[in-house]
Amino acid sequence: AWLCAFGIGNMIQANSVALGAVTIADAFGYNTPGAHFTVRVAIGLIIALFTGLVILGGIKRIADVAFILVPFMSIWYIIFGVGIWISSGSAFFEGLSRIFHDAFSGTAAVGGFAGASVFFAIRYGFARGLFSNEAGLGSAPLAYAYAESDHPGRQGFYGIFEVFWDTIVICTITGIAVVVTGAWTTGYSSTQLAMEAFTRTYGVWAAIFLGVALMLFAYTTILTWSFYGENTFIYFMCEKAKIMSPKVASYLYRLIWLPPLVLAAVLGREYLGALWDLADTLNGLMAIPNLIAIVVLAPVAVKLLKDFYSRYLAEISEAIAANKGIARGLSASLLLAKHAWLTLSKRK
Repeated sequence: AWLCAFGIGNMIQANSVALGAVTIADAFGYNTPGAHFTVRVAIGLIIALFTGLVILGGIKRIADVAFILVPFMSIWYIIFGVGIWISSGSAFFEGLSRIFHDAFSGTAAVGGFAGASVFFAIRYGFARGLFSNEAGLGSAPLAYAYAESDHPGRQGFYGIFEVFWDTIVICTITGIAVVVTGAWTTGYSSTQLAMEAFTRTYGVWAAIFLGVALMLFAYTTILTWSFYGENTFIYFMCEKAKIMSPKVASYLYRLIWLPPLVLAAVLGREYLGALWDLADTLNGLMAIPNLIAIVVLAPVAVKLLKDFYSRYLAEISEAIAANKGIARGLSASLLLAKHAWLTLSKRK
């Protein structure tokens, strides 16, 4: 987990934000190699600075601001993403047809998968799906362990909803937008692909807002995975290896967390494939033992779910009974009010 964090939660995030910044720079005419390098260096330093302020200096207000802004950015993304669908007209249905056709054909699209077989489409589909929602990776329990809940089954359903919202809602909006706008034919990948789709529909300013949203998403992901990585690093080094104290392990991990952010941001598109391959490999190494543990612990999960269902259904039954009682009470009150009104009317 603490190694995997440097892929999915560190270098890929910084590199994606840097690519988005380069796309914005291109739109405003700063498209020389020197300008691109300057933008990437600046983005890397900014990300490292703001991350360091939180994990080293303990300035939590920055994280609190991101925590507030990210939901609004998500809503903004959904609204304007669906707007691309609507504005595409007949291209929307043509895009859906192409998606289903190419998914089962011998060749999967052009762009990043030019000439690739269905095998590679499935391979990258699984990898990107795992990268997107982390389902089966084992990272979510690292956060849920700190949550306050009345039942572990309820936490499990929160996890299911996260996967649904992230993959079925957000990623579907992005994927269809990329296809219906024709952005998938540009050869772009990663952040640039989504930004190209929004730019084609709303203009260059949309790419700027999208870039800000992506920076916030990436920033909160970097903070989250720094927490995952630090805690698992402390467990590995202190509880298992017993080679350092928790305090030393904590500060050491925080220090080694920052330099890769700058390095990954500075690296150009020619290194993008290597970064993603590294992240996919580390994700796989983390997922394998976790999936084995899921199989072993499945009987425990089933018992917990049955217990949760029984309690939840009991709660629902009690709520329905209470609502019926309230309904009966309201009906009786209305009848009394009607009777009182009629009595007063007769007296008058």
